[in-house]
Amino acid sequence: MAAQQAPAKELFREAFENRYTWDKDFPGYQAEIAYFPKEGDSSLSFSGVVSIDRNMKIDVAGVEDEEIRQKIREQMWEIMVHRVRHSFDEEHGGHTFVYGEPQNSDITEVLVSGLSSTDRYWVQGKHIQRVHRHLANRTITVSVQEFYDTGEGYLPTHYTAEYCSPGTEEKTQAKMIYEDRYQKIGRYWILVERRIWEEQDGKKSASPQLFLFSNIRFFE
Repeated sequence: MAAQQAPAKELFREAFENRYTWDKDFPGYQAEIAYFPKEGDSSLSFSGVVSIDRNMKIDVAGVEDEEIRQKIREQMWEIMVHRVRHSFDEEHGGHTFVYGEPQNSDITEVLVSGLSSTDRYWVQGKHIQRVHRHLANRTITVSVQEFYDTGEGYLPTHYTAEYCSPGTEEKTQAKMIYEDRYQKIGRYWILVERRIWEEQDGKKSASPQLFLFSNIRFFE
């Protein structure tokens, strides 16, 4: 395979550095949020104010229901952790990289080994198309179906997440299906809309959860 002529580390580095992330001057922002547990059902909705500051600290205010506040916080954490910028050496400096099993002419598997586990990544062109990682008590597999090229790096816009028991690969929860929409505000791309469906035993939920972010203002 032509892509395998390069060291696995360099192939992975190129895809890693092609992700869209916020630069070191990112000031943080505040936004109003509207959360609908079922899109289309306006009788059940929650609103509040969310923020990520320049130090990547997350805040959720104005949401009284603790369970809902935690759901919103989880989404803010996911936004932050995927947009914060770390250099390749900071993130993967202590890891080793080897090629995995051949996939097809467009996808190359790279195995990334750390102190306790080996994670699997599929690289397609200059994109990380699939991530299979070991967490504390489960594995997660994220597969991307669509990317958006910002001109400053790529953003996944349609993707799925599956959680399984390590070893057995038995599913521990429903498959999650994500659809994201971003908007460039000033110098930065910000998530303005996220839909999440659940899929259980091949059946996709009729209505997704909907997170809407508006009145986005950067901190001074």
